[in-house]
Amino acid sequence: MAGTGLDRQEGPKGLVSRWGPLSLLYEGTVEWREGPEPRSCCVDAPAWLAAPPSSWQNEELSPSSAALWPEGKDLVIVVHGIGVEGVLWKLYERVIAGLQREGTACALLFIPGHGPRAKGHALAEMARLSVGEALAMAHGGVSEIRSLARWGRKRYRSVRLLGVSLGGMLSTIALALEPEIEGGLLAVTGGDLSRIVRHGVTRLFLAAGGGAARAAARCGGPAFAAYEKQVRLEGWRHVEPPSPACLVDPLTFGPLVGRKRARMVLTRWDPVVPYGCGVALWRALGRPPLDRVPGAHGSVLLFHRDLIVRRLTRWPAKLKEEDS
Repeated sequence: MAGTGLDRQEGPKGLVSRWGPLSLLYEGTVEWREGPEPRSCCVDAPAWLAAPPSSWQNEELSPSSAALWPEGKDLVIVVHGIGVEGVLWKLYERVIAGLQREGTACALLFIPGHGPRAKGHALAEMARLSVGEALAMAHGGVSEIRSLARWGRKRYRSVRLLGVSLGGMLSTIALALEPEIEGGLLAVTGGDLSRIVRHGVTRLFLAAGGGAARAAARCGGPAFAAYEKQVRLEGWRHVEPPSPACLVDPLTFGPLVGRKRARMVLTRWDPVVPYGCGVALWRALGRPPLDRVPGAHGSVLLFHRDLIVRRLTRWPAKLKEEDS
């Protein structure tokens, strides 16, 4: 068992690892409430939500934060990508403005280490993450999405996700585990973390000193393929992963989502998440509706905002057409 970080202790709901019981991973409850505008404000929003800081195995996160545009019958939770700073937030605001024009409320959830939750440069923070910090961030992010979906379900007709890049990876896990989420549009994202880290621009993280990127780079090959197969038979909470990175790889959770609750938007010229990684996730999801668009990574939000808005706001009618 050496080198995996897991022992053979089996609880009633799954394996126990040195990072905590797998039955508790992604199951944190975040108590969202209306809050003041944060000091470090990167978007112009009419309202804000906040929650006390959460932690995972002694790794404490910054207080949860989300910008809220409350007007609308349905709610879309927007989960952004890695390292977003400066003018790039405007791309998300443009998508949100488009959703607002269609009568859809929006909540922009800030991933730990970004926006009001950043302690320094977001990319530098992410590059230096240890394995424990990365698991805490993933646990916190997914728990926040799930709790925000439950908060929204009490106030709106339906709740959907827009997950972009890293946000799409966390959204895949949230979709797999949270029944209150009607569906999710996953944009410029994918699975197979080993390939993403070794062949995308995030390979530059490997020299930054953080252990999380190195663990992700090793999470692949025959060992991961065997792990995926066993997970489909026994469930991810009962299977020992060959690497802790398997616990945050969207391919582990894709089959739990189902094609009727997912859509994807991919570009063939993506330097961050290689196109093949997006296709791998698409297959794991059961080949849901997919839009292949021209562009690179962030440019998808810039040039294909109307497509994204249309896919999110016309979701139910489109699904009925495909099932008929």
